[in-house]
Amino acid sequence: MWAELRTVMATLTSQPERMEQPIKERALAAVGLLQGAANHRGISLKLNRKSKKG
Repeated sequence: MWAELRTVMATLTSQPERMEQPIKERALAAVGLLQGAANHRGISLKLNRKSKKG
């Protein structure tokens, strides 16, 4: 899995045009790459939010 993470990070840093995009667009690109790497390995990425108390 570390190799895939390094590949995703290298992809993100090798695209200088991404740095000109808003943070939300850069985040969506990162999510897409990470989700693709996880799917390739059969891993499900899921956000678990804490419930608000009070």
